[in-house]
Amino acid sequence: MTTTSHARTVPNEEAKAELKGEFPGWNIICSTDGRWWAQLFPVPRELFNEPNLIDADTAAELRAKLIELVKP
Repeated sequence: MTTTSHARTVPNEEAKAELKGEFPGWNIICSTDGRWWAQLFPVPRELFNEPNLIDADTAAELRAKLIELVKP
């Protein structure tokens, strides 16, 4: 099973590793059905009222959601 990441096809494990590298502190999960999640845990005190669980249909969609969430 493959997914799209940065407009190229990469295996899920590679996409997962890329996301972990780009978003330290976030746990990246990909189900066997291809659904993606990112979870921030434990949640730092300064982010207590911010979303700490995000889901998406693809690695690229998850990346876009994380970028939107963590941008200053």
